[in-house]
Amino acid sequence: MVTREAMSTLLAQLVAAASIPVTSIAGVEELWQRLAPLASEAAFTRAVLGGAMADRPAYAFAAGYQAALHALLPGLEAGARLCLAATEEAGAHPARIATTVTFDGDRGVLVGKKRWATLAPAADAILVLAKAGTRADGKADLVLVRVPRGAAGLTIVKMPETPFAPEIPHAELTLEGVEVTRADVLPGDAWVDYVRPFRTVEDTHVVAAVAAWVFAAGFRAAGADERLAELAATIGALATIAASDPSAPATHIALAGAIVQIRRALEPEGAWTRVPAETRAFWERDRPLLQVADRARAARAEAAWKAAGAGLPRP
Repeated sequence: MVTREAMSTLLAQLVAAASIPVTSIAGVEELWQRLAPLASEAAFTRAVLGGAMADRPAYAFAAGYQAALHALLPGLEAGARLCLAATEEAGAHPARIATTVTFDGDRGVLVGKKRWATLAPAADAILVLAKAGTRADGKADLVLVRVPRGAAGLTIVKMPETPFAPEIPHAELTLEGVEVTRADVLPGDAWVDYVRPFRTVEDTHVVAAVAAWVFAAGFRAAGADERLAELAATIGALATIAASDPSAPATHIALAGAIVQIRRALEPEGAWTRVPAETRAFWERDRPLLQVADRARAARAEAAWKAAGAGLPRP
């Protein structure tokens, strides 16, 4: 639950961050330096303040992505730069995961390939989704294995830049006999506990970070107005969503509503019309960031509405 005090503090921090002029960020390594002082903050706060401190939506996305991974994995060291590597040539569905980890006692070996590993070239560690065997029900036993970026046998090749947010590197990974230990395996079911909920956790934190970037850009250009107040309210709502069960139907419904509010707040009115042309150009280039997972997000929202309705008493 998000307390009134926590909400008040968050919004005060957002306005304070938006009051500071932002300078250009030369690359992801410089972004890491800018985000480093936020390591002790709660994950959602890191997303919001990181977005407000970014000079473009691409870096707001990166701040939100990192915050989402730390929200999902609060036990990892706060300052670690992480990448989740789940997708393969055949996708990221549990039945299609071909990457394997095989253990002999405490020591194991990772073999496989991954694609679209976001920020892998700039990460300290990569969280690799792998198959550790087959369960009694015939389904894959999936685990998440932490691999240092410089591990022997791990090859990272940058993929071509995307048309939007080209500053964010994505990579293909080849794992050829990467040695790991059981201590590198995160506890629990990788799909149920990490990969599936990350879709919602990532949406929540990335959308909040991008909304904070828009808020800060508008506030720096023209001060407060009604559209920015609407954005602040939506960011507050996202804070509550971030603290909710990512598998609950209500969470998906509320998240879908928050995204609709943010898109409305970005109509060309108010303070947004007075931001510098370069800032608006960044937004026009990178706005597909909020549309990448629209189809999957809509499917989850539709399923959530059905589940929520099924739980209501019949008239």
